[in-house]
Formats: sequence, C-alpha cells, structure tokens
Amino acid sequence: MNKKWHIYARGPVPLHRIDFFESYKKFALKHNKKYFCNLLFACEEKAAYFGWGIRGADEWNEILLKKLSRVKSRKAHYQKYKSYSNRAISASEDIRNMDLEKLDDSELIGALDYLEKEAALANGLTNLDLDVFDIYFNNFLQGKIKKEVDAKEMKIGEQEFLDVFRELSDPIYTTFVADEERSIAKIALRGKAGKKDIEKLHDKFWWVCLGWENLTPRSEEYYAAEIKKYAKKKNLEKIIAEIDGRPKMIRAKRKKILAKYGLGKNIKELLEIFDRFTYFHDLRKEMQMRTVFAFNLISIEIAKRAGIQEDERELFNHCEMKEILVGKKIDRKEIEERKKATLVLVTKRGTKMLTGEAAIDYREKELRQDPGNISEFKGTGVTKGKVSARVKVCNGVDDAFKKVKRGDILVTGMTLPDYVPVMKIASAVITNEGGITCHAAIVCRELGLPCIVGTKIATQVLHDGDLVEVDADKGIVKILKN
Repeated sequence: MNKKWHIYARGPVPLHRIDFFESYKKFALKHNKKYFCNLLFACEEKAAYFGWGIRGADEWNEILLKKLSRVKSRKAHYQKYKSYSNRAISASEDIRNMDLEKLDDSELIGALDYLEKEAALANGLTNLDLDVFDIYFNNFLQGKIKKEVDAKEMKIGEQEFLDVFRELSDPIYTTFVADEERSIAKIALRGKAGKKDIEKLHDKFWWVCLGWENLTPRSEEYYAAEIKKYAKKKNLEKIIAEIDGRPKMIRAKRKKILAKYGLGKNIKELLEIFDRFTYFHDLRKEMQMRTVFAFNLISIEIAKRAGIQEDERELFNHCEMKEILVGKKIDRKEIEERKKATLVLVTKRGTKMLTGEAAIDYREKELRQDPGNISEFKGTGVTKGKVSARVKVCNGVDDAFKKVKRGDILVTGMTLPDYVPVMKIASAVITNEGGITCHAAIVCRELGLPCIVGTKIATQVLHDGDLVEVDADKGIVKILKN
C-alpha cells in the first residue's frame, strides 16, 4: 500500500480532458486557506493514475469535518457546491450551443477563457473535497454510531453492526441513472413518444453516459430506440413505482433502525450530511462531464484551424491550445514524448510536467505499491450478498466492455456512469477506491449487486479468471482459485 498518495487508476485519460490543474492550484487555498493537498496525474499508453497527497488530504479532512459540524458553515459549504457546479454547467451549455465555427480566433480563445473561468471554482473545490469525504467519512460515521451504541451498553456483534451501518448508509436519494430510466419508462407507458418528448429527454440526460475515457454523448435516436424497447416491457408501472418508492422505503427503514438502537439527533444529522454528499457526487459528475465535453468541442475547433492531427489533439493542455492557435510552433519531439507518457505534479510551489521515460520513472517511484502474497482482503461492503465467480480485472471502461461477460465479477479502480451497462451484467463489483457515497456504491444499491469498495489493492492482487468469493455482508474478498 502506498504511504504517500491516495491512488486512483483509470484507463488512458488524455491530458486535455483532465486539465484543471491551474484552477485547482489557484482556488484550493482560497477554499481552505490553511492547507494544500499535492496532486499527481500520470497518463501512459494503457492507464492513467491520479493521486492526492495523503498528508494534505488528512489536513483537508480536518477542516471539512469542522465546516460540516456547524449548521451555518455547513449550509454555506452546500451553497458553494451548488452555485459553483451550476455556474460551470451553465457555461458548458453556453459553449455546447455556440456555433464555434463562426467565431474568429480571438473569439474562440475568449470562449475557452470564459469556460475556464466559470468552471474554476467548482474544480478548485469539488474535486478534492468530495474525494476526501469519500475516503474518510465512512470510518468517521461508523465510529460515531458505534460510540452511541456502546454508550447505551447495547450488546451488538461485529456482523450485526456492519448490517446496521449498511442499512443506515443507504442514501435517501435518486441517482441520475435511475432518474433517466424512470423518465424513459414514463414516456413508454404513455404510448407513442412525440418529437418533443424525445427532445426533452435528450436535453436533460444526453451527458449521463460520458466518462473520462468516453466523450460520445447520447443521441435523440438513442432515446427513441430506448422508448420503443421499454414499451415492449410488461412491468413499466412496477419499474416506475420501485424507483419512486425507494426513497420512502429507505427513510422508513432508517427511522426504524434509529429507534431500535436509540440513535439520536447527532447520528440523524450525520446521515443527512451523507445524503447531501451523495447528491453532490452526482452533481460533480454532471459538472465534470459537461465541462470536459465543452472543452473538447473547443479543442476540436482549434485543432481544425491549427492543423493538429486527431491523435495528437488532446496531448496539449488548454493554455497550449490557445498558444498554438495564435501561431506558436508545435514541438514535435515533445509530442512524441507525450505519446509515451505525461505526468503533472501540482504542489503549493507550482506545477511541473514530465514526459516520456522521465514521467514513467517518476510515476513508478511515487505510486509504487506492493500488496504481497494475499489470499484474502477487506473493503467496505456497501450492499448485501455473497457471490462466487470468475473475475475480470479492468483498467478502464473500454477494457470492461471488452472483457466482462454476464455473471463475471467486475474488478476495477472505480466505476463511472459509462460503466453502468457492464455493471448490469456483472454478478458483483469490487473496487480499489471509494466509500459509501461513491458511484459503485450508489449504483450497486440500486441494482441489488453485491459490492465491496475501497479495497485499495483489488486490481493489484486479482487477475483475470481468478475464482473469487465476494462476501459483501462482511466486506471480504477471498481468492478461491488462481
């Protein structure tokens, strides 16, 4: 396990898609004033790695918990999340609706500057803040619940406590994945869909399939086909009722558990914070994917004007794209190095970029992990259930679509919205990253899939074809046969 970085692994993510480094450096201290968390991003041929410095994340967590402990500062923090994210989303929509071809070069640069400015506050706050919440809040909430239970001298075993915590941490929130399904089902239930129905559906959900590796949005034709497919189902009313009724069911279940174990106001307040951050998780994803898509549209137009090849277009950061548009010559040697690898390190002192072998060497040194010879490991079981099946270890969503067959166990760094079709055919999900508010946890609750998140080492320990037992009740993964 790495002692310096919280590590996130993905399939290859080009530099241009994740270039929020200057925004983060500029606004992170504004949001937290006292602390700065180092950031490392590395993209190589087959994988991308993202790291938050553990020391900085620890310090950020202290500040975050203090903000969330007081009603006034908590509400102010929530308002920042909503206003900053919505500001970025609004700017992204402005760019998406522009005819970029009609802008002159200075206007195109102005559009890029506008999008960077409007997305900066959201990127400076939510990217680290939500990851810190995901990393730490699980154990914090468990500790608070256990303390209250112990104070009442109630005898509760380890497994009973895990079950109680799992039930309490089922969020009272409907994800955009479920909201999209409900919207499609409602139109299908009414009968033939009109053009306005499809346009409205597309306008609200076109972005939900996007991910760091996939920037192909939903089309109106996709929704027309989905409505026809759903119209053939005989259980549409049941699908809608289950989605609509889930928050009420969770609320009633939570109320019953709180009463049974005598858990009071403080725990209710923490669960409300957890619910709110589950919503913010989805809001951040919407903000990230919409802004990345908008940046990509500008990048395509700049590349067309500057004669940049498609396979090289996303090797440049935003600032470099502007410089190229006004005539800066492309360094061919540097581009060839970036095709091999790119690494960006952001510290309080500034931003440093390495490319080629130097980037690979630095990444290997900084993010080295050695889990050793392990036959069993733990994470957080966010759903119930036990499954034994073969695993497919996936380095990104493209890898997942190629490898995972019905009944396989999906093993990956962390899931994103574009993973959902694969998750629907998997028998269980195991991730390195995440906590009780992460995407895998939320979606697996809705799908009823056994899921263990936050194992840290799953993708290093497991290999394609391993026979594995996933005991989500206990949060334990056992390797039965290599």
